[in-house]
Amino acid sequence: MFQPEISKHYGKSEWREDLKTLLKTTGLQNKTAAFLITDSQIKEESFLEDIDALLNSAEVPNMFAAEEKAEMMEVSS
Repeated sequence: MFQPEISKHYGKSEWREDLKTLLKTTGLQNKTAAFLITDSQIKEESFLEDIDALLNSAEVPNMFAAEEKAEMMEVSS
């Protein structure tokens, strides 16, 4: 179960880091996860845009830098 802990100072960068952690856990470690978020946890519209992209295309645009992608590909090989 994955539920982001939204705090007073939680913003887009923290959101993206939480998503990266979730995607690495499910992708690289081949673990299943349930993503739980409530409407009160959505502090910025970009959070919804990222969720929409993830549900529609199974990826979030510009989530990982090219170096991060290369590193993950190397680890998964």
